[in-house]
Amino acid sequence: MAKRRRRRAAWRADPGTESWERVRDRILDATATCVERVGSARLRMEQVAREAGCSRATLYRYFADKEDLLVAQAVRRAGRLSERALAGLDPHLDPRDRIVEGIVDTIAALRADPRERGAGPQDRADSDRLVTGSATIHAAVAKMLEPHLEEAREMGVLRSDVSTAEAAEWLILVSLALVNSAWPEGPGATRTRDEQIAYLRRFLLPSIFTC
Repeated sequence: MAKRRRRRAAWRADPGTESWERVRDRILDATATCVERVGSARLRMEQVAREAGCSRATLYRYFADKEDLLVAQAVRRAGRLSERALAGLDPHLDPRDRIVEGIVDTIAALRADPRERGAGPQDRADSDRLVTGSATIHAAVAKMLEPHLEEAREMGVLRSDVSTAEAAEWLILVSLALVNSAWPEGPGATRTRDEQIAYLRRFLLPSIFTC
């Protein structure tokens, strides 16, 4: 079994090179196109390979299976949305406010995404299962949140019994619940952006920070 794993690993592409990044990005772009077209539940590896213009053998050099591919695509998508949301915030904000506003803006961006609006129940369930169960996604979120959480710790407002990993896990769960909740966006919304921020300040912040 160990020999089989080593033999399979030898076929994997070597990360860290420009060509590796270029091919990987092309595959993930193709994955996004295919998911938008058929949904994650009906996605097949051969569809992605065809869309990316590569062989299935090449595809498997970069991603072990469909779940590995979807996790990587979700990490990239969530990372881009979160970075965009956090980059648009005032760096002089209290880190607690920065995190809350970043969550609200990331959720708004996710819900405005045509792929999210067009997703069916099974696609949503598959996506939620991947996100909540993926150590890769949790690590990526923790890395993005770490500077803000560490700043809060230096200020003495991060709870001493809460680790960065635990905070990331909890924020993922809360964010997923809010993405799938009844908070409408746009004209006639029952909660404006400011009201959503106030809601999270009241109920989310005390679970992670001292207030």
